[in-house]
Amino acid sequence: MTPYMRADCQKNLFIVEEATRYDLYDQPGPVAQAVERLLSFHRKHL
Repeated sequence: MTPYMRADCQKNLFIVEEATRYDLYDQPGPVAQAVERLLSFHRKHL
């Protein structure tokens, strides 16, 4: 069992299609998708 599966807290896996991890540094499209997902999670849980 992976650590992700063992964690018993709220978690959410989000994959930005057609993006690499490097695209999440400075490419407007993938960054916007990731930020929107983070903001919605933070608004709900913080």
